[in-house]
Amino acid sequence: MKTITHFCVDIEGAINRLQRSNKKYSEFDDENGNPVPRKAAILNLKYELNKGRKVLPMSKNCVGFDYQTGCPGHERIEDAQAQESIDIRTGKRMSEE
Repeated sequence: MKTITHFCVDIEGAINRLQRSNKKYSEFDDENGNPVPRKAAILNLKYELNKGRKVLPMSKNCVGFDYQTGCPGHERIEDAQAQESIDIRTGKRMSEE
């Protein structure tokens, strides 16, 4: 069995990097794909940190993501047909209809 581990962002590290930057915009995009201004990104990251979170997911498809430790790891499915029979929200096999 092969395992996939999704990337995550260390919130404190991202804040530190953005605070040292002279750029007007961050590397983050908003929901419309537009770059987020650096100062707004710092404020948003501090908000997440104040919620008690340490890391943020970089993938919307990470089932079971933990905001303290990140991705728990997922079984990699080699067969394309088998991928279609997996519910990406639960990771469980779906019965074929």
